[in-house]
Amino acid sequence: MKLRRKYIWGIAITFLLLLHGGCIEYDITTRVMPNGNLIRTIIVKGDSAAIFSGAFPVPDDSSWKISTRYESRERKDMEEATIYVYEAEKKFANDKDLNNVFGEDSGVSEHIIIRVDFQKQFKGFVNHYTYAETYSMLFPFHSEPISLYLSEHELDIYLADEEDRRYIPEHDSIAVNPDSTFVTRLSREDSLLFKAQTDSIEKKFQSWQKTNIYDDFYTLVTSSLQKLGLKLETPDNKLAFYKWLDSFEAVESGLEDNQAFINAAASYFKVDPQELEASNPEGFATFNRKFRVAAYSLETYSNRIKMPGWIVSSNASQTSSNTVTWNFKTEDFYAADFTMTVESESLNIGFIAGIASALMLLAGLFIVRRKRN
Repeated sequence: MKLRRKYIWGIAITFLLLLHGGCIEYDITTRVMPNGNLIRTIIVKGDSAAIFSGAFPVPDDSSWKISTRYESRERKDMEEATIYVYEAEKKFANDKDLNNVFGEDSGVSEHIIIRVDFQKQFKGFVNHYTYAETYSMLFPFHSEPISLYLSEHELDIYLADEEDRRYIPEHDSIAVNPDSTFVTRLSREDSLLFKAQTDSIEKKFQSWQKTNIYDDFYTLVTSSLQKLGLKLETPDNKLAFYKWLDSFEAVESGLEDNQAFINAAASYFKVDPQELEASNPEGFATFNRKFRVAAYSLETYSNRIKMPGWIVSSNASQTSSNTVTWNFKTEDFYAADFTMTVESESLNIGFIAGIASALMLLAGLFIVRRKRN
C-alpha cells in the first residue's frame, strides 16, 4: 500500500506507523431498504492491536453482530502472510438511528463524525430515493477555515499524490489528474517553477495548520494562567508566543512527547509545567487527543451503498447496477467535509396497482352499462 503524505510535518513516517499500527483499511457497505431501514457492514483490515485506534469509529458493543478472522495478504512482499480482519454488522431503523451511533459529537471526538441523510419521495409511477453521507472534516482545530489560506484548486494540488500533479508550462500552472497522453518533458527552469509553486502551497497549508493549533492552545494556556492568578504582560503576547512555539518545534515533537506544548508554554510564561497542567488537566488532555487526530494519514476507505431500484445519479467513482462505490483516503476529508450522494428510483408498485385497479373498475362499469343498454 502506498504511504500517504504526512499532515503534521517533520514527523518520521516510521513513528506514525508505530502510533497507528500501520495502514488500516476500512470497507463499509450500507444496504438501503425501501422502508428506510439501513443495514451497515463494516470490515476493518490491519494490525489487530490497531483496529480501534484509527480515525473510524469501529463498533464493539453487543448490539452488533461481530466476527474476526485472518485472511491472506494480496501482496506477497509483505513480512506477514496474513492480515487481521474485523467485521461488524447491524440493522438500523432509519438514518437518525444510525446517526446516533456515528454522528454524535461530544465536543472532542477522537474519531470521524459521520452524518447520513435518507429521503424517500413518491413521484407517480416511481419512488425516488436520495441518500447522502458526509464525513466531517477530520482536522479538529477550527479557528480559521482553510479557504483563508488556499483556494479549492490549491487544496486539490496539495492533497493529490505527487504522480497526479502535472505542471503546465504554457499556463505556469499545476493540473491535477491531467490527461496522461499529453506529457510534457520539463526544462530545468520549468521544474524549478513547478517546485516553487508546490512549496508555496505546502507552506500555506502548514501555516493554516499551525495557526489553528496555536490558537486553540493559546486559549487553553491563557485560561489556565488566569486560574493560577497570572496575567499576560502585553497584547502582543499572542504572536510572540506563536514564534516561541516555533522555536521550540512544539508541533514537530508534540506526537512523541505529550509534554512538548506544556513545556514550551511553561518556559515562555515562566511557570512550573506541572502546576500549569494541574490547573486544567482535562483541557490539556483534550488538546493532546485533538493534536493526535490531526496526524492520521495511513488509512484508506471504500464506502459502498446499495440502493433500492436503479441508480439515476451519483458522485461516486464506480457504479454497478444498484450499487455505488467511493474509494478515498483520509486526505479527502482532512481539511473539509467529504459528502457522497446517490439517487435511485424504483417502480411504485402500490400506485401502479391502484391505477390498474381503477382502470379495471372503470372498464367493468363500462361493460355493465353497455350490457344494460
